[in-house]
Amino acid sequence: MLLTLVDARRIAGEVISRDYPQLELLGVTTGEGGSRYTEVIISIRGCHTEPCQVILGVSRDAAEPAFRREIDKQIRQHLNEPAH
Repeated sequence: MLLTLVDARRIAGEVISRDYPQLELLGVTTGEGGSRYTEVIISIRGCHTEPCQVILGVSRDAAEPAFRREIDKQIRQHLNEPAH
């Protein structure tokens, strides 16, 4: 099952608004890896140390629950990096 970009944006937005109030979803687009590869672009509110934007690379070739878990997992990884 290939999620649409509209679905990918909705799911990413839901994950962010539910669990990460310090983040803002800027957009979702297909990346250079082909139409199944999606880039989720996120801004970190109140960020004072670059990078203040995060780009997650996620495959849309997944069911909604798996896509949701992958978004959450990648956000947690980025937020736990020492620069943030």
